Order: sequence, then C-alpha cells, then structure tokens
Amino acid sequence: MSNKTIGERLVLCPLEPLVAGGHAEALERHLCRLFHSGYRSLTVDLSNVPAIDSAGIRALVRAHAAATRINGRLRLAGVRPEVLRVIEATHLTDVFTLNESPEAALPSRAVRIIAGTMLTTALGTAIVWAGSSAWRRRQRA
Repeated sequence: MSNKTIGERLVLCPLEPLVAGGHAEALERHLCRLFHSGYRSLTVDLSNVPAIDSAGIRALVRAHAAATRINGRLRLAGVRPEVLRVIEATHLTDVFTLNESPEAALPSRAVRIIAGTMLTTALGTAIVWAGSSAWRRRQRA
C-alpha cells in the first residue's frame, strides 16, 4: 500500500485485493491507527484494487466507524466496477462518500473561499464584540 498527499488530505492507495487472509486486515489496522493518531479526513483510492470480499468491506466499515466517532470522514475514490458491485450489494453506497478520483474528494475552490470568508467574518465579529465589551467596562469605571 502506498500513501500520497493531495492538498492537505492523506490518500491511501491499496495495491492488492482487499480479501480475507490478505491485505484487508492490514488496511483496517492502518486506517484505524491513522484516525486514532489525529487524522480527521482520509481518502482510500481503490483504483488499483481488483476485488473485495467481506473482510475488505469490514475493514472499510470499521474505519468509517472510527472516523465517525471522532467526527471525521472516510472517503472512497476511484472505485472499480467490480468493487462497486460488492459495495452496492451490501447496501453501503449511502454510508460511504464515493468519488471518481482522489482529487474529486477535495473540497472545491468555491467551498474553500466561502469557508475562509465565513471564518474571517466570525473572527472579525468576535474581535469587535470583545473590544466593545472592554470599552463599555472602561466607561463604567
């Protein structure tokens, strides 16, 4: 498995089938360890995963649960048709965030601009409120 960073997001790239007795258990441990170490948002690029079975699904579900417990997020990207069929058969398409590619899992530029503007406005409001409260206290004294 390889890891890469896109923007500020860590992307894990398994290179083997996620099956019992194979790499499914290792992926599960690795994802859970990353969430417990402080990562809040991880993407798993499944474009090189040719097959998945119940052990692979379990690994993804447990990692999703670990992310949810810390208000984090697990995204799946590049899901191949044969892997998507298993995810659909287990009725998990509504549980996982599925993206065409790891890059598509990143927030859009517009979302980042809006979030930045909202944060700046909130900080500005807090500073003005704090300043006016201090000014009122000085006027009363």
